Amino acid sequence: MPSDLRASIFVADYIAVDGAGKLTTVGLGWSFASIDPITLLTPPMHVGVLVDVPAARIGSDFTFLLDLRRANGEVVHALGATGQPEALRIQQLVTPERNAPAGAVTVPRDVPSRIQAVFGFPTGLPLATGESYYWRLELDHKHLKGWEAHFHILAPPPTPVLGGPANPTDIPNVAGASTDEDDEES
Repeated sequence: MPSDLRASIFVADYIAVDGAGKLTTVGLGWSFASIDPITLLTPPMHVGVLVDVPAARIGSDFTFLLDLRRANGEVVHALGATGQPEALRIQQLVTPERNAPAGAVTVPRDVPSRIQAVFGFPTGLPLATGESYYWRLELDHKHLKGWEAHFHILAPPPTPVLGGPANPTDIPNVAGASTDEDDEES
């Protein structure tokens, strides 16, 4: 059975909810990131979720689950507060309320509600380079393919080779390079 809840999920460099309940984003919708070579963490990351709730569902609980997965569907784990690996998962029971803008006297009962959720990882996450990931949303124990935000962690560029030949003539089998055989024939 399809869900009567509608949702959007996205990643950004920064997301904040203002006093009117609107989301302010910076760097919205990126799909590639790198790892800081010193901290071994991604750049700061925020995940935003908007859930539209039909008026008939206002006041009725539903489950909210957001987790980070590898491309193969495996849930990502990171060290938790106790030093033990824990799933990167956010889960709670949500009770939607009727939205009313500041100063509104009444809101018609048939107006849907919207829930905004923002999760920030301001220091980044310890993810592996060269791998793809996605944030996966589940509402009311249901998941739709559109409730995912995919991204890829780039592998670092190749590093320079140190201690190699001094110049091209020192490389064997390169035009102009001398070999031991050439030295013996002379």
